[in-house]
Amino acid sequence: MDQDNFDRLARIAAQARSRRGAVRLLLGGAVGAGALTTLGEAAHAKKHKRPKDQCAGPTGICNADPTPCGHSATGETCGCEQAVEGNTFCADGANPCPVTVECTSTKRKKDPTSCRNLVGFHFVCQEAKTNAANQFCGCGFGTATGRVCVAECDNTGV
Repeated sequence: MDQDNFDRLARIAAQARSRRGAVRLLLGGAVGAGALTTLGEAAHAKKHKRPKDQCAGPTGICNADPTPCGHSATGETCGCEQAVEGNTFCADGANPCPVTVECTSTKRKKDPTSCRNLVGFHFVCQEAKTNAANQFCGCGFGTATGRVCVAECDNTGV
């Protein structure tokens, strides 16, 4: 807010008012502040929205096949998996982890440990999966966090 607007608002607020006028001024300020808060929350949600799910159904767990969601270029069935961002994605059925690279996010530009920065496009940071003994399994087996970059399926949709 610039100096002139602030001074004008201060003069208006300082003028002698009836109790009814003072209440209106206070309520108007509260409504305005509430609207600004709502707009700010909406802008934050839009900027940080969760990615869309690519597949439905149960995601892969240790020693169980995930829900089929497509086919690789060579014909293998792709499976529905969980990304660290909370959404589901369809993982390559032929070679989901051509390299084992630990990650913290899928594609945040300023995150040096995102899959986008570590291995490039068409990789998703898969949420860690553990077995009954609480050991990481799948592509995350043998890593410190269990979160690794996994290749996306070539042809989603079954």
